[in-house]
Amino acid sequence: MGGEELLSAEGTTQGGPVAMSLYAVSLQPLIAQLEISSSAKQCWFADDATGSGTLENVMQWWNELSSSGPALRYFPNAKKCWLITKPEKEEEARVVFWSDSN
Repeated sequence: MGGEELLSAEGTTQGGPVAMSLYAVSLQPLIAQLEISSSAKQCWFADDATGSGTLENVMQWWNELSSSGPALRYFPNAKKCWLITKPEKEEEARVVFWSDSN
């Protein structure tokens, strides 16, 4: 920057040639733990995750992600998340997901 070298304290440089590969490898233990603890299907793209299945499966997946993630330096943020459900499941979703937080 400005002709001077910036040293990384840890990890890789964002956008570096090995950054995404190392990030994917570092997330693998969390992904495996989520597969063991929940029947929800999951899809990951970099640090964005999606869980799908029954409301109970997705809630179990979210709880495991929230409890196991920080130990592996992954910090889920519920305020940035969306819950998408069928209209007929909306009331049940409110009960499953928001009864614990209120």
